[in-house]
Amino acid sequence: MTLAQEKVGGHLLIAISNTASALDLVRRVADQLAEPEKVHITLMHYMLPINWEHGGGDSPAEIAQRLRTEERARQNELYEERVEERYFDKARAILEEVGVPASQIKTSEHWDSMDAAHAILDELQQGAYSTVVVGEHHHNLLESLFSTSVADFLESHTRGVKLWAIPLPT
Repeated sequence: MTLAQEKVGGHLLIAISNTASALDLVRRVADQLAEPEKVHITLMHYMLPINWEHGGGDSPAEIAQRLRTEERARQNELYEERVEERYFDKARAILEEVGVPASQIKTSEHWDSMDAAHAILDELQQGAYSTVVVGEHHHNLLESLFSTSVADFLESHTRGVKLWAIPLPT
């Protein structure tokens, strides 16, 4: 069964993470597109912000320790970016395999929002999306604090954009 184009529109935002379930989400979307050649897709990933701590003492030992810590943080950030890029590549390949042209697949990274739900809202404000796709089990700060899922939060905070929450295996 495929989704009719008028149901999801032509511009989808798919929120993914660096997990196998994110690729399952992309596969489920790809398998349901009736006219993949007409769809424009943005794959969006939220990364936890890097908290750089500046300041501290001025002794040579303290400066050296701070430099080591910052270098470790930079290395971790580079590693995370490489992992993220591999997931973007795999997700692109899934979409291209069903007929979405490569030129119609974009990626977006967010790390300056409070959590994944707010990052999605930020991206929605920057683009002209018809549908946002999330996995139903997508956890975030809101869910842990208020028992609200990303899908519930988005449903109450978006207007004019369809929400497609896809149940995924846990």
